[in-house]
Amino acid sequence: MIVDIQVNPATERWEALRDGVLAAEEAGFGTAWVFDHFAGDVLRGGPTMIECFTLLGALAASTTRIGLGTLVVNVANRNPGVMALSAAGVQQLSGGRFTLGIGAGAAPNTPWSAEHRALGLHLEPTVAARHARLAAALDEIDRLWAVDRADELANFLRPEPRPPVIVGVNSVGLARLAAERTDGINVRAGHDQLGQILAAAHESRAASTRAERPFDISVWDWFDPDLADPEHPSRLAWESQGADRLVLVCLQPHDRRAVVDFFAEMNFSSCAARVRSSRKRGSDTAIRAFVRSRMLRPRSSATPCSVTTMSTVFFTVVTTSPGASWGTMRVTLPPLAVLCSTTKLCPPGLYAAPRAKSLWPPDDE
Repeated sequence: MIVDIQVNPATERWEALRDGVLAAEEAGFGTAWVFDHFAGDVLRGGPTMIECFTLLGALAASTTRIGLGTLVVNVANRNPGVMALSAAGVQQLSGGRFTLGIGAGAAPNTPWSAEHRALGLHLEPTVAARHARLAAALDEIDRLWAVDRADELANFLRPEPRPPVIVGVNSVGLARLAAERTDGINVRAGHDQLGQILAAAHESRAASTRAERPFDISVWDWFDPDLADPEHPSRLAWESQGADRLVLVCLQPHDRRAVVDFFAEMNFSSCAARVRSSRKRGSDTAIRAFVRSRMLRPRSSATPCSVTTMSTVFFTVVTTSPGASWGTMRVTLPPLAVLCSTTKLCPPGLYAAPRAKSLWPPDDE
């Protein structure tokens, strides 16, 4: 499962947002997503809210690898043609790292619509009308981005390559529309109808003319370091329903250390089970993957030492040091000095270590 992050410009100023996304890029998050709101109080903040495409342009210029996306653009917030051209601009500025997420928006006379009332933006009164408006926006995107578009559009920016388009959904009906016409969906992880929505998306995609194209299914939840564990029950449940991406939302100002350390967090029950399973199969593949992905996390693009070397160091330490018993295999995680400060194998500063509290199994392991 790919893990992404979403930061909140309603509660953080530009400098903090930029630094948070750079930290996420270094840590290994897949994509950094931004909200599409105009007033900060909608997201429990104040007057620091930056318009989403403006923010994305700045992030595109500040980053080099991490994906960038909107989660999601309300199709009522802009003329759909302007939205499509803004997205094309971010795709160009980011070097092809952009994903356009769109949504149908909220009903009038709700807390979410206060910013629209203040700006005089029209909101459709019914769900059917809002879904129709989203479908019309997809039509306009296709018209402006088409390779064989009309001559009158020849001098408008067309994104190369065409970025994926996903839809934020809260209903089975919109999930079906998105599956038939776009490249993915995003759903709130705690949605009461999550299973039905994802099942409907799968079913409609399989029956559509786009069945052979990639289809990204993501869920969003609040940022929680525990969700770094691939064996976390929630992650396993979401994956079992077909989700392949998790977006972690930082509604409050992000904790930079938690972002930096996110992929270093470890669930030792899970690790123990993997070690036992690996040893039963007579292979250390799982342990090598564990060492590479959990113990050593690259700080830069410099070439890391080989998996074989890391595995050798790991096994040298665990077989000569006392440790906790995990099933039939005694395992002690090596001191940081061995893995992160051995100059011959791992140059100082090349790797960042997990937080100390994450390095040792609980007493009952």
